[in-house]
Amino acid sequence: MIQRLNYIISKNVFLFIHFCFLSFIIYVLSRLNILDFLNENRTIFQFDAGWYKSIADHVYEFVPEDKSNLYFFPLFPYIWKILHLPIYGIGIFNLFIYFVSLCIINSTFDLGRERMLLFASFPSMFFCYLP
Repeated sequence: MIQRLNYIISKNVFLFIHFCFLSFIIYVLSRLNILDFLNENRTIFQFDAGWYKSIADHVYEFVPEDKSNLYFFPLFPYIWKILHLPIYGIGIFNLFIYFVSLCIINSTFDLGRERMLLFASFPSMFFCYLP
């Protein structure tokens, strides 16, 4: 068990460094107001995060003749409710789950460093760390 854990850690050190580097770049760009849209909660709540937050705060609600949050899977909102995290906290939690999942995929399928870093860097993977 310890040998397997050491193998997984040694295989994914570059992936961890990659995530730290990208997070640092995003942080610096947001502090310089180059990515100023990240500093606004309304930007993040535009998509499914608003629906998930409404489920976490008020459970499911059905409003006839209007949009409703009935179509969303309940596990994520309940985890959010249990953890009591703000919007950025749940984003970091999602990033952690994404990182662990990539480590498992990399260890299971032995994709190699370059393929794994490329896969982790796809712009379409942003949904893995947004609420």
